Amino acid sequence: MKKLVLLLSIFFAVGVNAQHNPSLYPMSNTFQNLYANPSYLPYSGFHLGLPALSGASVRLGFTGFPVGSIIGNSGGEVDVASLVKKLDKQNSILFDNSVELISAGAKFNSLYISLSSRLRISTNFNMPKDLMLVGLEGNGEQFADRPANLSGLALNSTIYTETALGVSFPVGDNLRIGVRGKFLQGIANVATEKSEFKLTTDGESNYAINIQGQYQLRTSGIGEGIQWSPEDALNAFLNLEESNTGFGLDIGATYTFSERVTFSAAIADLGYIKWKNEAYSYQSNAFDFNYSGEDVFALSGEEDSEAIATKLVDSLISAITVDTLREEYTSTLNARFMASGELKLKDKHYVGGVIAGEFVPGNFQPYVTAYYRLQFGKKFGFLLSNSFAYGSALNPGFGLTGKLGPVQLYMASDNFLGLVLPQSARGAQFTAGLNLVFGGSSPARDVIAPE
Repeated sequence: MKKLVLLLSIFFAVGVNAQHNPSLYPMSNTFQNLYANPSYLPYSGFHLGLPALSGASVRLGFTGFPVGSIIGNSGGEVDVASLVKKLDKQNSILFDNSVELISAGAKFNSLYISLSSRLRISTNFNMPKDLMLVGLEGNGEQFADRPANLSGLALNSTIYTETALGVSFPVGDNLRIGVRGKFLQGIANVATEKSEFKLTTDGESNYAINIQGQYQLRTSGIGEGIQWSPEDALNAFLNLEESNTGFGLDIGATYTFSERVTFSAAIADLGYIKWKNEAYSYQSNAFDFNYSGEDVFALSGEEDSEAIATKLVDSLISAITVDTLREEYTSTLNARFMASGELKLKDKHYVGGVIAGEFVPGNFQPYVTAYYRLQFGKKFGFLLSNSFAYGSALNPGFGLTGKLGPVQLYMASDNFLGLVLPQSARGAQFTAGLNLVFGGSSPARDVIAPE
């Protein structure tokens, strides 16, 4: 338990940059669009991103329930009735981030070459509905006639660095292809391989409890005996011989159908990491635990209640045998895809849509975004959007870019209501950053826009 708490605390302590912001991608003059589609061609002739300055943002998403269903309107109490109504069979908390360490890109006639390095974190914590119901309402009435299915409880988290070399080039007059090869270096990982649990309550007698299950958990970079520190991660990063390494690939294409219509598509984060550094497997036996309760009339006070609770936990722990093995293993990245189409209404005015999705362990997260964009050459861009995401159809977003000399500023959010009204949000992300851009020219469609 300490291991998981420590790892989760690391996630929220690091400056972050979301993996994909559907309101940022249509802003066609930022280098960071290459992370979604490597065929993208930036406006500038040369780009330089400085450490920490070139991107900082956060994405936190809930599937199955909005944040406001957890905390009531008064006293910080859980709004149980509202939460129960909104639960899905499986509910996830998503937290993804990346910090751009450095990036650079340059045009060579029609060829564009990019180099980047990022620290990335990908997290998915999955909770079955029945487990949340047991925690909220207990194991009484609703589980007297059926078992509580607790399978699917899982934490899958990865911390790694990504160093990428990308190239994009034209094929014919209308098609542009992009590829990014990525060297991956794992820092820490938690992967749930098996999670099968069932709780049965005997409603006909004395509500005796039976718990059956089996699990397997793999970790790397954390250490046996729940040990981990930032120094350990730094040492693993600097020592290539002892590190966890892997490779990844992004592939994308942009097709200019006409002067007014453009399509694009990409698949990103196809890859794997082989975990060697302090790699362990924790596998339990297939346990079958029974608890018939205690004689409540024998209780004499709070101390006895605590003793009974301790006895229950100790008995369950003693019924579970865990084998710990030191062995290497391989994990895959959370693959993503995107497809978009854009229509130019008239000079500077565009409308379009983005369909995207991410494959997380045991789950698939879709995003569908419609947007309106106003673009003034390289200097200024503005976007309004709405996305279907996190199981919610109302996620209004915005994007903004501005350029002053060689300094380009950008910001975007896929759900600004989630920033100001978190009680009603299922998820939100906000991105902001600074790039240094030099040279280049605006696309032909924008040459008459004010510079």
